[in-house]
Amino acid sequence: MDGAERGIVMSREGQRVIVLTPRGDWRALKLAGPLPEVGEEIMLPPVVKRPAWPLFTAAAVVLLLVLAGAVVRRIETPAPAAAPMVAYYVNIDINPSVELAVDEKDTVLEARGLNNDGEKLLAGIALKGEKVTGAMKILALEALRQGYYLPEGEGAMMVTVIPAGSGQEKLAAGDELGQRLTREAQDVFQQAGVHAAVEAATVQPEIRQHAEAAGLSAGKYSIMLEALAAGAQVKAVDLQRESITKVLQELNFNWEDVLARLKRDPDLLKREEQLGPVLKAALGQGPLPAENGNSQGNAPARGPAAAPANKPDQGDNQETRQGKQETTGQGREMNSNRGQSSSRDGMAVAWQLRARLKAGLQNQPGGPVLKELPVLEHVPGKNLRDVLAKIKLEDVFLKKIEEKRQDMAKR
Repeated sequence: MDGAERGIVMSREGQRVIVLTPRGDWRALKLAGPLPEVGEEIMLPPVVKRPAWPLFTAAAVVLLLVLAGAVVRRIETPAPAAAPMVAYYVNIDINPSVELAVDEKDTVLEARGLNNDGEKLLAGIALKGEKVTGAMKILALEALRQGYYLPEGEGAMMVTVIPAGSGQEKLAAGDELGQRLTREAQDVFQQAGVHAAVEAATVQPEIRQHAEAAGLSAGKYSIMLEALAAGAQVKAVDLQRESITKVLQELNFNWEDVLARLKRDPDLLKREEQLGPVLKAALGQGPLPAENGNSQGNAPARGPAAAPANKPDQGDNQETRQGKQETTGQGREMNSNRGQSSSRDGMAVAWQLRARLKAGLQNQPGGPVLKELPVLEHVPGKNLRDVLAKIKLEDVFLKKIEEKRQDMAKR
């Protein structure tokens, strides 16, 4: 039979069968009468050849529809929205240091830890997509949960806002944002019964870059600049490991007082120029300049941690002046290596000998000199030797203090 071929029935569907031809083609046939069994070989009717033009026409129509659909989709589909731009960076220092990148709508675009503790603080929370005030609340609660603040305890938090762009308007808006974040954190701590000092500052964009180069948050770097300007021998490496409050407390400085200096004159780029070699020494890039005053001229360094001048006080006798010079030299040697001993050693000695000193003061010839030994935190600009010299203690007490200091320095 011309044009006829055979095929094997592969399946049956109602009155239709699916047949596989010897050439490997699949054909569907509708048959009348009884259907053949699956696997049975049957004769296939010849294929009727049709003109080719309808196929070309159909293909052209399909192609036209596809192209038209693509054009319509391109017209109807809007262009992808531009990625949100960072408007502000917010640094939060507890000792965990964290940075939030925030857009113009106050939405957090990214949160990252600036040190190991900061990464741990963020490990269990998700801040991306949150409003920045909500992110601050979450951070404060997480800090409470991880034990950085304790109920009925004290603590500190510094919020530093860095505009992504320059200009006074950006700085003013940063101040406003910082105040809102401060209130949010204070509310959380107040409800938890924590006495935490929360302060905010706004600094120039360049300061963030310089802080990153120093391995610090913008907040810690800013405080370091002001502390150096106030006469504190603070080092970047110490701030990398410890909180702002702890580092400054060891130098007998109050961090809120240092922050007040920053708020009075927030031009930290000018402060960097003024500090010059003092800043390089703090960053570990050079030796500490000779102690002939602070970086802003030849005036003596001010602040509780400033070393006493070498010039003897008027009215002191030769023996007293010699004792002061020896103590000053020992103090500088001790403070040159904070890992062994520092100005806090004098504080520890004062507290340890408090009872004996007080008893000795009561027995001074001519009656008691003082009813209480002065607390050194309340005597700005004075070290332990100055305080003791002013109240005319007997040599035996001064000798005990010097021996204790030397023993601590050896250890």
